[in-house]
Amino acid sequence: MKKLYTILLSAAVALGASAATPTLSVAKEMQNASLESLQETPVRNLELKSTTSLLKRIKGAPAKADAVTWTDLGEGKFSDGWYLPRYGITSSDFKWPVKVMKSSEGEIYKFVDPFHAAEYKALFTESNIQFPFTDEAHDVIVDCTNPDFVKLQFGIGMVIDKTATTAGFGTLTEDTPLYLSTYANYFTATGASETVITTRGFNNTFAEGKITLPLCIFGVGTSTETSAQSAFGDASAAELMIPGAKDYSFTGYINTECVTDLKLSFSVSAGADITTAKYAIMAGLYAASADNFEYLDANNVLSALPAPTGNWNLTYKAAPDNGEYTLFLAGYNADGKMVATTTAYYIVDIDTPEDWTSVGTCQFTEDLIGNLYQNSSNVAWGTTTYEVEVQENIATPGLFRIVNPYTGSWPHAANNDHDTEHDHFLLIDATNPEKVNIPQSYIGFDGGYGHEYLVSINNLAEDEADVDATLWGKFADKTITLPAKSVYDATLLDGTPYTVGKGEFKLVLPDTYGGVLGVDADADVNAPVEFFNLQGVRVANPTEGQLVIRRQGTKVEKVVLK
Repeated sequence: MKKLYTILLSAAVALGASAATPTLSVAKEMQNASLESLQETPVRNLELKSTTSLLKRIKGAPAKADAVTWTDLGEGKFSDGWYLPRYGITSSDFKWPVKVMKSSEGEIYKFVDPFHAAEYKALFTESNIQFPFTDEAHDVIVDCTNPDFVKLQFGIGMVIDKTATTAGFGTLTEDTPLYLSTYANYFTATGASETVITTRGFNNTFAEGKITLPLCIFGVGTSTETSAQSAFGDASAAELMIPGAKDYSFTGYINTECVTDLKLSFSVSAGADITTAKYAIMAGLYAASADNFEYLDANNVLSALPAPTGNWNLTYKAAPDNGEYTLFLAGYNADGKMVATTTAYYIVDIDTPEDWTSVGTCQFTEDLIGNLYQNSSNVAWGTTTYEVEVQENIATPGLFRIVNPYTGSWPHAANNDHDTEHDHFLLIDATNPEKVNIPQSYIGFDGGYGHEYLVSINNLAEDEADVDATLWGKFADKTITLPAKSVYDATLLDGTPYTVGKGEFKLVLPDTYGGVLGVDADADVNAPVEFFNLQGVRVANPTEGQLVIRRQGTKVEKVVLK
């Protein structure tokens, strides 16, 4: 998620009939540090690439024997945050017993060959799915010396059987290893500090016998940590429990990512040793960091849920501001200690259609999302031209929105995984014809990486000195254009920006368009006069002294009625 400087605010929500979120008595900024350096990001693929050209495994010389010995601790529990999530099975859904050993060098634990356990293999058999891995055994080793920054030993976790057609990695010509990794491994290898990784909530932890790997990724046939991001967009959690560990597993889900009314629905699943669950809702995107949860807990911002596990519906007392929100969820043990935390994110997008008027059907040349994604042949979808519905804001002439730009007639609409039961919009601010830009717009598109939004790069400039004048778009002759590489694409869950645009973006308004920015500003004296309040709502009978927006033909102005 991107760096934000939002002040911590409590949303006015109610649980059922009465349980309201407390109002903060102290305000405090939760600043989410960004990674110290961003790597050049490759074009994202819609589907997994064929692995026919995967690197062959390099077999080095045998490792030298060392003095490390391992003590058998007995039976622990293991969960799969790497492969099973491909089938929708999470760490809270399925754990199985595995042998656990402890190193003579300290808090280092070995989970012995977890991916060949009988219970794990039975899951595939019972689902009539061919077991995808060879018999080659591999252990999973985790260094818990620093419980706040646990290190997963990067290495092979399992080997894909080339004959397993259900593995989901295309046609294989050889057995291929899956290297297990985590976000913490990846960003450590790419130069980020432990402080930055922890602030972002990417760190692995160890507490009360449970190892939590919040974001698991893997490399397909790759032996380097910086390349182990094959499943980067689908990172899931894994929980590894040594013998005697408490079951503090804890997950939360937003049931509807886009809130279009006053209701928010979410689910919580808690382990047997969590006795109480609490929640808080904050405007903005915040990391699932220990500091954030400690602050919420210390200031009594968190409200108790009726039970630690269940499905809950929250109803806002009043319409919240549109934008991004964070749902904080915390689990407590019988002693009242916070032992588990998680966050979920959602968007409030309550539409006010009465504030907009139709411009009509327009010709749209799209060069943003289409040039970001590739097909299975590694060829970009490319720039396409199609017809879209366009609306203009009544109170702010020149502020346009394209209705559902990535569904309907868009040639690649079939690749959109987002729930499109309600309308989504691509906003275009052309109020200044020389500085056309895209305000942050959740566009109703998900290519497998979460709900995506677009925003002009200049809109993220912190001061005027950071603005690049060459990145503004233009509005002339009823045509809106944007220059190349002037827009960022990111997702709700990962604000890492992708620069998009090939300089082919074009929205052509119809010949009948008569907006104040597209035609001569002289008003049509014979056109009817309309009045609106400052919120854009039509006023049938304005009163004397009332400040309103007056519209006649193509002329729009604020006036005080006399």
